[in-house]
Amino acid sequence: MKEKEIKEILVKTGVKRQIQRLTGYSQPTIRAALRFQRNTAVARRIRKMALELGGAELINVNHENNIKL
Repeated sequence: MKEKEIKEILVKTGVKRQIQRLTGYSQPTIRAALRFQRNTAVARRIRKMALELGGAELINVNHENNIKL
Protein backbone atom coordinates (compact mmCIF):
# COMPACT_ATOMS: atom_id res chain seq x y z
CA MET A 1 0.00 0.00 0.00
CA LYS A 2 1.44 3.36 -1.05
CA GLU A 3 0.98 6.35 1.23
CA LYS A 4 1.05 10.03 0.36
CA GLU A 5 1.65 12.68 3.01
CA ILE A 6 0.00 16.04 2.75
CA LYS A 7 1.69 18.64 4.90
CA GLU A 8 0.74 22.14 5.86
CA ILE A 9 1.89 24.57 8.50
CA LEU A 10 -1.00 26.19 10.35
CA VAL A 11 -0.44 29.60 11.90
CA LYS A 12 -2.50 31.91 14.08
CA THR A 13 -4.28 34.90 12.59
CA GLY A 14 -1.84 37.64 11.68
CA VAL A 15 1.28 35.46 11.50
CA LYS A 16 1.23 35.41 7.69
CA ARG A 17 1.15 39.21 7.68
CA GLN A 18 3.94 39.28 10.26
CA ILE A 19 6.06 37.03 8.03
CA GLN A 20 5.26 39.31 5.09
CA ARG A 21 6.39 42.38 7.01
CA LEU A 22 9.59 40.68 8.21
CA THR A 23 10.58 39.15 4.87
CA GLY A 24 8.94 41.28 2.19
CA TYR A 25 7.52 38.20 0.42
CA SER A 26 4.00 38.29 -1.02
CA GLN A 27 0.99 36.56 0.54
CA PRO A 28 0.72 34.04 -2.36
CA THR A 29 4.40 33.11 -1.87
CA ILE A 30 3.88 32.64 1.87
CA ARG A 31 0.68 30.64 1.37
CA ALA A 32 2.36 28.32 -1.17
CA ALA A 33 5.31 27.78 1.17
CA LEU A 34 3.08 26.94 4.14
CA ARG A 35 1.12 24.46 2.00
CA PHE A 36 4.38 22.79 0.85
CA GLN A 37 3.57 23.64 -2.77
CA ARG A 38 7.11 24.98 -3.16
CA ASN A 39 10.39 23.64 -1.79
CA THR A 40 12.78 26.48 -2.57
CA ALA A 41 15.20 28.08 -0.13
CA VAL A 42 12.67 30.91 0.28
CA ALA A 43 9.86 28.46 1.05
CA ARG A 44 11.99 26.62 3.61
CA ARG A 45 12.88 29.96 5.25
CA ILE A 46 9.19 30.93 5.44
CA ARG A 47 8.25 27.55 6.97
CA LYS A 48 11.04 27.80 9.54
CA MET A 49 9.92 31.31 10.50
CA ALA A 50 6.28 30.19 10.77
CA LEU A 51 7.24 27.36 13.14
CA GLU A 52 9.38 29.75 15.22
CA LEU A 53 6.37 32.08 15.47
CA GLY A 54 4.18 29.31 16.90
CA GLY A 55 2.94 27.52 13.79
CA ALA A 56 2.02 23.84 13.90
CA GLU A 57 2.78 21.27 11.22
CA LEU A 58 -0.28 19.34 10.05
CA ILE A 59 0.45 15.96 8.48
CA ASN A 60 -2.37 14.04 6.84
CA VAL A 61 -1.60 10.57 5.48
CA ASN A 62 -3.71 9.50 2.51
CA HIS A 63 -3.88 5.86 1.51
CA GLU A 64 -4.22 5.28 -2.22
CA ASN A 65 -5.98 1.93 -1.70
CA ASN A 66 -8.90 3.30 0.30
CA ILE A 67 -12.15 1.41 -0.10
CA LYS A 68 -14.76 3.61 -1.76
CA LEU A 69 -18.42 2.91 -1.10
